[in-house]
Amino acid sequence: MARMGRPHRIDVDGAWHHVMNRGAGRRTVFHTAADGRRFLELVGEGCERTGIRVGAYCLMGNHFHLLVGCPDGGLSDFMHRLGSMYTRYINDRLDSDGPIFRSRFHSLLVDDDDYLTNAARYIHRNPLDVRPPVALDQYRWSSYRCYVTNADRPPWLSTSEVLAGHRGPGDYRRFVEGDQGPTGSIAWAIETALLEADDGAITTPSLGRSVLLAMLERSGDLASPELEAAAAFPSRDARSDALRRVRKRLATHPELGVLAERALRLAT
Repeated sequence: MARMGRPHRIDVDGAWHHVMNRGAGRRTVFHTAADGRRFLELVGEGCERTGIRVGAYCLMGNHFHLLVGCPDGGLSDFMHRLGSMYTRYINDRLDSDGPIFRSRFHSLLVDDDDYLTNAARYIHRNPLDVRPPVALDQYRWSSYRCYVTNADRPPWLSTSEVLAGHRGPGDYRRFVEGDQGPTGSIAWAIETALLEADDGAITTPSLGRSVLLAMLERSGDLASPELEAAAAFPSRDARSDALRRVRKRLATHPELGVLAERALRLAT
């Protein structure tokens, strides 16, 4: 679990990041097709200005996800320009003012190949929550169509890094749409669950470790070898003591259980 406790917004040359933000108060930020088009135009303009690449994207009604590659750093500048210019566009169009996003963006450093492909899969599966349901490869506001169909690919979208871990578009489609789940997924699942819920609801120390222990507690006798390996208990007594402590935390912080259940779903 080396990634737990890693600071967000690490901005180094050559890094990839899973970036997301949502509307303030979970309000809608993409009201019309024109709004989606303008947001993606701004993404393209930012890429042209900075040399940043986008490996995946998905726009939902009240939030967005981007998989962003930064050959020369510059993530914060790219995201600040994108957020401020889109906010100005929406406020001008709706004759309103003030922030439309909840805060600064949130991001996770993507530091290995499994993490990269899991992040892309997660982003491309976001439309599964759309109602009425829509086929993933038909969802207009996701880059997934550009991976698995002949849909036009914007010049700023780079698919080669994600596809490098798969045997072509068909294999990637099976990975995204199938039931086999992500790979190397425990740390990724925990961090992604925290990314989704990063609104200050829980302030327990070492939250990532607490989520991992809660996952073990919720799994009971069905805990996977991957979960046990990630926890790396030095002894059975240490395991029993840790799970006893996390049961107490679950009793006083029910949100921790919600995070653990979400991480378990993401990891399988």
